[in-house]
Amino acid sequence: MVDSMSLSLKCVQTLEGHGDKIWSLAWNPQGDLLASCSSDKTIKIWGRGSDGFLECQATLENQHKKTIRAICWSPDGSRLVSAGFDSQICIWLKGEDSFECVANMEGHENEIKALTIDSKGEYMASCGRDKNIWIWEKDEGEELGCSSILSGHSQDVKKVAWVPNSLVLASCSYDNTIKFWTPGDDDWNCIDTIAGHSSTVWNIDFTKDGMFMASVSDDMKTKIWVKNEEFEEKDFYNHIGTLEGYHDRPIYSCSWNYDGTFLVTAGGDDQICLFSKSEPYSGDPAPSFSLIDKKEDAHTQDINCAIFHPTMNIIATCSDDRTIKIWFVNADTAYSNESQMQQE
Repeated sequence: MVDSMSLSLKCVQTLEGHGDKIWSLAWNPQGDLLASCSSDKTIKIWGRGSDGFLECQATLENQHKKTIRAICWSPDGSRLVSAGFDSQICIWLKGEDSFECVANMEGHENEIKALTIDSKGEYMASCGRDKNIWIWEKDEGEELGCSSILSGHSQDVKKVAWVPNSLVLASCSYDNTIKFWTPGDDDWNCIDTIAGHSSTVWNIDFTKDGMFMASVSDDMKTKIWVKNEEFEEKDFYNHIGTLEGYHDRPIYSCSWNYDGTFLVTAGGDDQICLFSKSEPYSGDPAPSFSLIDKKEDAHTQDINCAIFHPTMNIIATCSDDRTIKIWFVNADTAYSNESQMQQE
């Protein structure tokens, strides 16, 4: 077993091509494509070239009229969904060598900040500045129809994410809270509200088994939560620890690796922090977290997204500085297989 304290982050590639700040990244489920979206109103699809490095393989454009803020893949990787400050959602169908926009949907009154599709591809949720969460279901053709509008947050909703292996939707907001929603007989219901942060909650992410949740905030803290398997009237997730003192500006992004042993955070201080989690949760005591590495100048401006690869210890980050960077944990070269990526 590798000693986690001997690991480090190594930048192996910097991707350039966007003409403005980059807001979000999304690996496809297979892990062979990375999508990025930007204030330049385009989406870029990055895949491995013959030399083993990532290269731009497609640019999706001429659909959004303003900043593209969010992207996500369908569970089978056949479709990419995008949303932006033009209040529009676009569905892109992946072909053999290209992407085609096959549906455009509207509904939100203001900017859309995030969207997510459940693991079975039956529901999509979107959220934004209008303080609402929209639930979308499959309609005719490629279109999705709005089946419910959830109005529970008092301020902008920053992020939505499905609790893995369930139809529980989590949302976080400018109102400092995290809410959990489930479908009822006639509509979706809020089953719990967590108020653990003292300022805007920018992002939430779950381990693949749904046991742990991380949340990051304007208060410069990362909070760790564990699922309450006996949830009735108590919190759906219980707070078990706070990571603080590592960032000195708001934390915008967090992501667990594929097996829940590593957590990465990034934000407005241009820094990336990588933490390791102790042995799997056994009830008592709670797991501990240790800082493995901290890159203080990972980018030259705010880091808007840091996301782990779905099956390997590889991290992609994007920034206001218009670049994407690819990081290996301890130079994990499994990603490049036969043709290895060179380190910068």
